[in-house]
Amino acid sequence: LGPAPAVHAAAREGVTRFLNCARLRIKESDRLESTAALVNGVGGKAVIEGDTLSVTGAKILRGGEVGVFGDHRIAMAAAVAVKELTAGNINVTYRLDMGDDKTAPRYVLQRINTSAFKDPVSLMENVGLVTAHKGECCQHRQQEGK
Repeated sequence: LGPAPAVHAAAREGVTRFLNCARLRIKESDRLESTAALVNGVGGKAVIEGDTLSVTGAKILRGGEVGVFGDHRIAMAAAVAVKELTAGNINVTYRLDMGDDKTAPRYVLQRINTSAFKDPVSLMENVGLVTAHKGECCQHRQQEGK
């Protein structure tokens, strides 16, 4: 459970201590270390003492670019605290890096403004159709040698 509750603790005032966390070290990553790095990377303060993680909340997290150490639980917790890349009337865009090296997957997440777009499912279906059409046009032009 460590990563998500730690991010939650980082977004509130005061100190939260997670005790008996040794088991977090034997997951997809050393989840105790990667959770502390995540909290510190988004503006909270996390300190590990033995098998205890102490999180001092910042109330408002500043966000930031954080690695997720190839660990899906860290990725899910990071998605809550990740920094916005851009924000506008149409959507808000976030980047989520799944690792620190250049071969690790990177994802772009977008939250659509449902006040502007009342039916996001239809909108995304339309985006898919337009993208497919543009791909067919590009292939056709390449075949013609243009």
